[in-house]
Amino acid sequence: MKKLLFSTLVALILNVTAHAGYNIAEMEGEEITRAKPFKIVSVEQKARDLWIYIESDKINEVSKLLKDDAFQAETSLGDVSTSVQISLHKVVKCVDSKGVAVGTFDIEFSAPLPSSCTKVDQSKYYILAPSVTISGGRDFGIGLDPDYMWLIEEE
Repeated sequence: MKKLLFSTLVALILNVTAHAGYNIAEMEGEEITRAKPFKIVSVEQKARDLWIYIESDKINEVSKLLKDDAFQAETSLGDVSTSVQISLHKVVKCVDSKGVAVGTFDIEFSAPLPSSCTKVDQSKYYILAPSVTISGGRDFGIGLDPDYMWLIEEE
């Protein structure tokens, strides 16, 4: 992927952080035409999806970019890269009418709230969920060429 993804991105590595066994490299192009719409907070591997927890005050922009297939998202193993579909989720903490917590839910971004929710504790976290497993040398990259990208790989 490092060779195939973002072929026109001349990247400057801004930051490499470690999250729960994964390295996240954040890169920017030399001449940025748009601001980053989110910040990666942490990463968690689920059974079939990689959950990328993000913070964003531009979540509607993130949703639109995903719907418009504007993000490039690929996984690679060695020299073989594959495009990946990504879904956007929101973390919702629900409480009943008495203020008692009834659960934390991960729901599709545009889905209705669970019926047990009478009040919502708005979370500032959202989840990008590409259908990919990061292991055995496989990595994952997402970005908007030529502006920026993130590369996630095992430590």
